[in-house]
Amino acid sequence: MDIGSINALMKSDEPLLPELEPYAFFDPNLKMRIFHHPLIIDVPFTSAALINARYKFKKQKLEEYLASGDYSGAIALTERPYRLDRFMDFMDDIAGTAEFCKLAADVWIDSENIHRNLDEWREVWSMVAPSNREWLHEEREWEAFQSLPDRIEVYRGIGVEGAENGLSWTTDVDKAQWFADRNTNLAERGIDAEPILLTGTVNKSDVIAYFLQRGESEIVVLPEKVALIRRESLF
Repeated sequence: MDIGSINALMKSDEPLLPELEPYAFFDPNLKMRIFHHPLIIDVPFTSAALINARYKFKKQKLEEYLASGDYSGAIALTERPYRLDRFMDFMDDIAGTAEFCKLAADVWIDSENIHRNLDEWREVWSMVAPSNREWLHEEREWEAFQSLPDRIEVYRGIGVEGAENGLSWTTDVDKAQWFADRNTNLAERGIDAEPILLTGTVNKSDVIAYFLQRGESEIVVLPEKVALIRRESLF
C-alpha cells in the first residue's frame, strides 16, 4: 500500500466493518479510543477505512498460511497479545513434533503477560514429552542446561498475591531481584504489592525448558515441582 492510498483511506469516512466494531472502544486508562484485534492493534484509533483494508489483507494472508500449514507465518501475522491463542488453535495438529516445540518456545519467549495465561501454558507444556524437550532449545541453551546439576537452585521475584505459582524461575538471583524490585514502584503508587524474593530447588528432570534468549537464565517448571526453601521481603 503506497502513501497515496494510505492518505486516501485516512480521509475516508468509511465505517468499520460490522465484524470489527466490538474491537473499537474507549480505553479509560489511556483516555483515548483504541482498536484491539488479534490481527490489528491501533493505539490510538486512526482510521476505520485503513483498519478495514489492513484487516482484509491480513485475514486473507492468515487463511493462506493456515491452509498451507505455515503456522509460523500465522503466528507472526498475529498481534503479540493474541499469539498464544493462535498457537492453541492449531497446536493439536502438530503435537509431538519439533515444530510444536519450536513454536511454543517462540511464543513463550515473545510473551509479556505469562501470568494471565497460566492454565493455557500448563496445557501447552503438558504436551511436550520429556524426550522432546531438547527441541525447545537453541543449541547453546541445551548445552548450558546439560551442564546444570541434578538439583538446581532457582529464584523468582514476585510482588502480588498468588505469584508464587508462576511457571518462570531463574538460576540468576540478581535477575530475580530485579523482577521483585519492579514491585516497589507499584507499592509506592498505593497498589498492594511487596517485592519478595523466592528461593527454591527443583530436580533437573522436572525442568521443562531453560531459556537464555532474553538474558534471564529462565527455568520453566511447574510450580508444584519447586521445593520452596526461602521467602524474603526486599523492603
